[in-house]
Amino acid sequence: MTPLRVSMPEPHRTASGIITESPLIVTRVFTDQGIAGTSLIFTYTPAALKPTAELIENLEPLLTNQPVAPQQIFDNLNAKFRLLGTHGLVGMAIAAIDMALWDALARAQRVPLARLLGGAERPIQAYGALGFDGATDCARQAEHWATRGLRGVRLIFYTLRRKVAATC
Repeated sequence: MTPLRVSMPEPHRTASGIITESPLIVTRVFTDQGIAGTSLIFTYTPAALKPTAELIENLEPLLTNQPVAPQQIFDNLNAKFRLLGTHGLVGMAIAAIDMALWDALARAQRVPLARLLGGAERPIQAYGALGFDGATDCARQAEHWATRGLRGVRLIFYTLRRKVAATC
């Protein structure tokens, strides 16, 4: 498990403020055959980075010597935290482990994760997504993404009374 703080070349405006860096945690689980599964989570704020990373690390004994059975482990972790709740940092920690386990299982079975989960592999269109104040900033940012070759844009802007989301 590796906590990272990655600077963002363009700040991202959210309902709780402007994000200038991405606080990320890379989580790796290893099977008894040495196969690694990896996940990446965004903790929203640097203040949550260390406690979330420590929580993931503290959950390791619950995973040791367990079969790579993501659904069963997910259910077990949810049961362990039933009284505390599985929102916030606990939910992020469980999600990090869950995603890494699914990745490890797909790698162990040598199939794409999409196929393992019952889907089909297909291209996914990339899109730009940022939040801004007002329609003028949203239009400016949509043009910026379009000039970079992205055909889809998800814009979130804030008015005095509400958040407005639009996908084009």
